[in-house]
Amino acid sequence: MTKNASRTTKRSRQTATQARTSRRRLRRQSDAEIAAAVERDPDAAPLLDESWFATARFVPAPEKELISIRVDKDVLDFFRCGGPGYQTRINDVLRAFATHRSPTRKVRTSAATRGNKRKRA
Repeated sequence: MTKNASRTTKRSRQTATQARTSRRRLRRQSDAEIAAAVERDPDAAPLLDESWFATARFVPAPEKELISIRVDKDVLDFFRCGGPGYQTRINDVLRAFATHRSPTRKVRTSAATRGNKRKRA
């Protein structure tokens, strides 16, 4: 078995068709029925109204930089086992670390950049 073949997921056409939303039923629903269904759903976010849009502001995502980094295989496997988006999860963990780090504590530099002299943080 090839490397790519082990990642191939096979689904029958019947299963995929049954999982789809009934577009005909959805088109027949009124706005009031849709709003009522959203209200009954405990996982649904609240519907946004004009007052929300009046105060909303666009917050752009921080700029990303492409880097190459060496990570222990077991650490990478841990993040990859969560499925797609593992790089975003790694970034989230690093952001949480940086955010919660005490602002008065300096980040240690590596031995190569500090000339092998020990500095206390």
